[in-house]
Amino acid sequence: MNGNIHKCHRQRIRNRFEHESLDGFEPHEVLELLLQYAIKRKDVNPIAHALLDHFGSLSATMEASKEELMRVDGVGESVASFLRMIPQFGRRYGLDKLHNGRVFESLDSIGTYCVNRYVGETDEVLSLMLLDESFRMLGWETVQRGSLSCSTVNLEKLAEVVFRYDAPAFILVHNHPNGTIFPSVSDLDTTYRIREIMGNFNRVLLEHIIVANNRYFPIVRYIERQEDDADAREFFDSFL
Repeated sequence: MNGNIHKCHRQRIRNRFEHESLDGFEPHEVLELLLQYAIKRKDVNPIAHALLDHFGSLSATMEASKEELMRVDGVGESVASFLRMIPQFGRRYGLDKLHNGRVFESLDSIGTYCVNRYVGETDEVLSLMLLDESFRMLGWETVQRGSLSCSTVNLEKLAEVVFRYDAPAFILVHNHPNGTIFPSVSDLDTTYRIREIMGNFNRVLLEHIIVANNRYFPIVRYIERQEDDADAREFFDSFL
């Protein structure tokens, strides 16, 4: 009898999704729906609640490490891997929609692309976006991963990537996982240094973008406004 009850409940969840999408779902119901495809013929409601109790939110659950997920009762290796894949699938979908061979027409379109590129990323990652004269993206490469500081940027590797793509312009991108969107003194100093060094080779650092909390902050634009303290303060405040 219990098996039939669980089967009917699982079917109701799937039917709701087909007719309502996820907009009306509670966080534990979203997890229930996902877990149905990773755990067969079992009531996954207790596991969904246990995950939310442990991590506090749907997003924190998806961003947890495999090891941390497996500490929750009922979550094995395959389920943990499945949950960790969801944000990354979303990121690839968003990138495919955003890029799709088009030319970037504004800083905001570039910033939005970068934010989507870092969805689900829990490590600190320093990347390069390579652009041609028409602001068409030639490529994207990760320069450093893990605990990093902009003061430790590998300039030799950065230059090698820029010259390999023969990119006349590039954008430096890094994230602050669970941190502030605003630049540190190190971020600012590194931006000045890279602009000067690469400018000597006629390679333009168009922007240095920080990604945090699904937002972005453009360091180069901020630096250019620092000549006017009031203008810089207004620009800075606009990101609060």
